[in-house]
Amino acid sequence: MNDSEKTKGNSWRNPNIKLFSEMSHDLKTPINIIYSSIQLMDSYKDKLDAESYREKAIKQMDIIRQNCYRVMRMTNNLIDLSCHDSGFLKCKRINYDIVKLVKDIILSVKTYVNGMEADILFESHLVSKIIACDPDMIERILLNLISNALKFVDGKGIITIVLSEREDIIIITVKDTGVGISEDKLSYIFDLFNQAENFYSRHNEGCGMGLYIVKAFVEAHGGKIYVSSKVGEGSSFEIILPAQTLDNDEVRINNKVNKKASYSNVVMEPVNVEFSDIYSCIDYDYRKK
Repeated sequence: MNDSEKTKGNSWRNPNIKLFSEMSHDLKTPINIIYSSIQLMDSYKDKLDAESYREKAIKQMDIIRQNCYRVMRMTNNLIDLSCHDSGFLKCKRINYDIVKLVKDIILSVKTYVNGMEADILFESHLVSKIIACDPDMIERILLNLISNALKFVDGKGIITIVLSEREDIIIITVKDTGVGISEDKLSYIFDLFNQAENFYSRHNEGCGMGLYIVKAFVEAHGGKIYVSSKVGEGSSFEIILPAQTLDNDEVRINNKVNKKASYSNVVMEPVNVEFSDIYSCIDYDYRKK
């Protein structure tokens, strides 16, 4: 191996170089699509009547919006990655009903999941349980895992979220009836730069930060996450969280997180962002429901 080859090989072992390379590649795609849509809209102006232009513009705006969500998702992940690796990832825990939180998250994605001819179920062994958690982090964790499951379940597939308690821990299990992951790949599924798609087959984009950040968010709660899977049968992600509460902290029942039960356009934003790398050909406009 000559000196230039050695230099190139060493550079790819530098995580920062690999990160910038992956991010540059994944950012280029949505930016190109956004620019192409803008060019198309510009070309329509002098060729179409007002009504025809409006119809074409609406379609292109949906494409632009979807790809803006993709950029937002990658940017959010990059910020979280930077905070985690520099030791500044903040877990803003409050006393919150974890049963209600998980249920609200599932309700917020159910219409989307059903629109992709899959189903999502919720099973809880608890009616209510107050624990100290960061509701926004829990939402990001579950949306990421549900998004991954949704990519790889066939038509009529089922995603099941199970919530249970054992001694002083809360267990949240996300399981699916998808294609599954081979056993030899399970040990490094949470590693940085390993796209979930690479463990199945690559149908979607992503620079491999999602599950790494999920693990970081779980560990920021003092918890653990485990995965089990069997090819052809599906996968199961088990999240273990401490069933603890904060002293002198009121139970939050009317804060901004709880308002997600209204499912307004603003409420849907986290779902649109986290699900933005699913390129399924569905004619269902989830944002307008």
